[in-house]
Amino acid sequence: IMECQGAGGYGAGGFAGPKGRGLSDSLSLTKPETRALLVWLARRYSRSQLGRLLLAALCMAITAGTAAGFAWLAKPALDEVFQNRDQAMQILIPLAVLAVVSVNGAALYAQNMLLQSVGQRVTAELQVELFEHFVRADLHRLSELNSGKLVSRCVYDSMQLEAAVSDLLVGIVRDLLMVVF
Repeated sequence: IMECQGAGGYGAGGFAGPKGRGLSDSLSLTKPETRALLVWLARRYSRSQLGRLLLAALCMAITAGTAAGFAWLAKPALDEVFQNRDQAMQILIPLAVLAVVSVNGAALYAQNMLLQSVGQRVTAELQVELFEHFVRADLHRLSELNSGKLVSRCVYDSMQLEAAVSDLLVGIVRDLLMVVF
């Protein structure tokens, strides 16, 4: 992003990464510029989305907990249902599995909807700021740029950013919670 803001306007690369490549070409957590970009995004946009992010984290915790619930249900299923042929457990264990699957599905759906909403809202805020920047930009510099390429790259990079924000949040929090449970 910093590369694009030079000399009063965004370059033809939209939100360019290193050497003018698009964001998707350079998105790797091992790269310092990617980490810097993600830290900047988190600082700038997470406060307005904090409620949704916390609710999504709760849904991720529920999803991780239900994964642990599946593992916990495996032992009683094998011992009580298959070895001991307990009639009550033959009814209770499948009902418990159904309950765990239902809770997992609902939490996973809510988590995905919340994170998509966060990604879309952050992208929308970023696009509004980008538009405001274009309005205040140097007209001479903007007239030198191919407007179709500029718009295309900005829209494409915004979509990549939205996907990256959602995928990154899900990956980090879910993996962390799976370790805990």
